[in-house]
Amino acid sequence: MLPSWRIRVLAPTILVVALWAVMSLGTTAYLRWAEESYNRLISVDVGVIGDVYRLEAVAWKMASAPGPDSADAKGSESELALQANELQSLAERLEQQAQTDPERSSIHRLQKLLPEVLADLGDPAKSTTVRRIAATRLAAETEVIKSLNRAYIDLSLSYLSRTQSWVLFVRMTLLTVGPLLGLYLGWRLAGRLQSSVTRIAAAL
Repeated sequence: MLPSWRIRVLAPTILVVALWAVMSLGTTAYLRWAEESYNRLISVDVGVIGDVYRLEAVAWKMASAPGPDSADAKGSESELALQANELQSLAERLEQQAQTDPERSSIHRLQKLLPEVLADLGDPAKSTTVRRIAATRLAAETEVIKSLNRAYIDLSLSYLSRTQSWVLFVRMTLLTVGPLLGLYLGWRLAGRLQSSVTRIAAAL
């Protein structure tokens, strides 16, 4: 066991080092968590909105395909089939990326609506008006998904901002308190050592 005077000398140093270690490790852990959170927002949440816009663009492109009276109506059948497959793929990908219950519910409604919409959008015999109505129905549901996703992104960014403020406050507190505490403990230790030396000198 260490003598008491060594404990008194080492204790302030260990305490200050521990505070700095906590600050350093805590800051590193927070930065890693923040980076992962931002990456998730970019790769998933922003990606969902991009897929929704792509889905809308494909639907409106199908709605603008040549009508049944057009000379190009037959040639558009294969293109409409490819676009219908793309719509289904995008809807399936949205379902896989959904993160919240409201978003899952909205995407589920989109999945149920899709066969009805594709029956109109994918049929070159349907008039342009009918196909535009189908695209409008689809766009109404995708707008809900976009709104939910934007709200989730805003909420996540707000939480990240609040967490950042709290971490910076704690870090600045430790940066301020650590050295001051070290100086105070060192000053007390110096006082005790001086008293001990004075008592020893008096005894001699």
